[in-house]
Amino acid sequence: MPESAWGKGPPGEGMEYMSDIINGKTVSVFTGLDTEEVEAVVRCSVLEKFESGEVVIEESKVSSDLYILLKGRASVEIEVVGYNERRKERLVILRKGDAFGEVAFLKGKRRSAFVVAYDPIQVLRLDRDKMYELFESRSRIGYVMMKNLAAVLAQRLRDTNFRWRRESND
Repeated sequence: MPESAWGKGPPGEGMEYMSDIINGKTVSVFTGLDTEEVEAVVRCSVLEKFESGEVVIEESKVSSDLYILLKGRASVEIEVVGYNERRKERLVILRKGDAFGEVAFLKGKRRSAFVVAYDPIQVLRLDRDKMYELFESRSRIGYVMMKNLAAVLAQRLRDTNFRWRRESND
């Protein structure tokens, strides 16, 4: 559930993460952006909190915002349907600084997986429409962030390929 808009709510709420975010220390999608550019991105976002076990993103739902995990861990899961069974399979555990929701952010389509808070978490939710407006007006921000998202997707594809190879050899 949304806790507060960034910069609103109790004084200093979420600000303990701002230094790391601005310096790109923990958020790879911000690597290469300067302080003012990161602040422009943060203005297009909302700080949200979720309790352990709470669903952040629901598979197959239409939504398109990008999330940055600021605190805690989250589990990425898919629903596997078999003959007389339906279960969730964990794909990965996300950690501080990881981005998620990038496929729907790029394509504006249905979500491809569930994301569930593994621990109590705080996320920065970047509004897709506001971000795309920012990218139109500030093309360098758009270029850098899209390049960084491409690197995230490439690494996740590589990890998936290696995982499938290991599983097929077992």
